[in-house]
Amino acid sequence: MIKNVIFDVDNNALSPHTITNCMWDFPDITQFQLIQVDAGSYILKLNVNSDFSREKEVVDSLKRIIGENATIIIEKVQEIPVLASGKRRYIVNAWKK
Repeated sequence: MIKNVIFDVDNNALSPHTITNCMWDFPDITQFQLIQVDAGSYILKLNVNSDFSREKEVVDSLKRIIGENATIIIEKVQEIPVLASGKRRYIVNAWKK
């Protein structure tokens, strides 16, 4: 079951707004989606311009929220798909807890 709530490395639920607020520090990111795939494992999909070079800074910022032991893999994408509602899902929990 996919949910809009992800968990940090200590299994505490995180508000999607916490992640969104963190991403405000990176105005060069056009679109993002953070997907929790397992306990402590995440994929960060980024739609950025080709000269974006702040990947480590983004990961470090997220680790301050999620936990320093988190594994965060960045995937650069051309587009984050929209839902039937016309909105994009920024936070996805694809981990069956």
